[in-house]
Amino acid sequence: ERLPFNPAHPLSRLQPLLRRLLREQGNCAGLLGWLQGDDPVHGLLVQQLFSVEQALDSARLPANTLLYTCVESDRAACGDDLLGLLMFWGVLYHDPGLSAEQHRALLQSIEAVSCEDDWFEGFRDGLIKGEPVWPPRKVLTDFGVDKLLAYEALDALKSLIRYGAAGVPKTRVLRQLQQGKDDVQNSVGLRLALCALLSWSERLLLANSDVQPVPAKAFWRLGSRLGRKAFIAQVLGCVVVTPIAGLITGTTIGGLVIFLLGVLLLFAAVLRRLHDMGRGIPTLLIFLGLSPFLPFLPLVLFGFPGDKLPNRYGVPPDSGADMLSGGLQAALRQLNG
Repeated sequence: ERLPFNPAHPLSRLQPLLRRLLREQGNCAGLLGWLQGDDPVHGLLVQQLFSVEQALDSARLPANTLLYTCVESDRAACGDDLLGLLMFWGVLYHDPGLSAEQHRALLQSIEAVSCEDDWFEGFRDGLIKGEPVWPPRKVLTDFGVDKLLAYEALDALKSLIRYGAAGVPKTRVLRQLQQGKDDVQNSVGLRLALCALLSWSERLLLANSDVQPVPAKAFWRLGSRLGRKAFIAQVLGCVVVTPIAGLITGTTIGGLVIFLLGVLLLFAAVLRRLHDMGRGIPTLLIFLGLSPFLPFLPLVLFGFPGDKLPNRYGVPPDSGADMLSGGLQAALRQLNG
């Protein structure tokens, strides 16, 4: 902490990181995920930390390029976890952040696995094609894998492959993946697969984390998010102001125009509020279908909090985007308690 470094010395690029870890967690454990492999000094230290244990114990999610090298350098740590390793290789194979050479090596690893069980060929082919299928429940039970966790992970992989940044799993799913990754009862291969999914998602989320929240009054920005307080204010404003403005016009046509504008504003507020909760058009259509029978249904949105993390519709409108300053893993662990 008190070592004097000349700012021109290469180690001066590492000292601030070590100081931060000491300040935040009291030690420098879990260092791997914080290191930048393209920095020469960081790279020298990274080479000493290439192991599966270091990757899983890292305080911050390692980049998938580092995960790949860790597993290649420490293959024995994964044991004979056929299903978990296939899922892990499948995630890295479709991650565009890896090089073409690494993709070829991953494809060879996937194709080299053999199994005579009926489920295997369809599962492996689905992974290669980017359309992962769910293994039978009995297979997951035999491997000791929680079926809901495995299915969420495979669905998350399919979504990331298909939609990129728009396919980042919802916060609820990310929290489940993080819990599974932290659960030492799960196999090493499965935990690596979950770590790779989270690392891919983190990279996509951080790419847009510096975007400023859209102001609540920008009602025409239908693809943005609207916080709960602003939503309540806009709904009450539409309900109170629209009838009064319609009466003030003094004409039927003017009143009808005001009414339609009020409905459109309410529609925009509901859609943006759903976006803040990680929902989209399908949920809005359900609301529209039920509204004739339940006219006060939009009021239900008063009681639900929004995503605390950035989602496909933007950053949280009511809080700073610094929720990810310590990385996605730290944010999810905080949410999981």
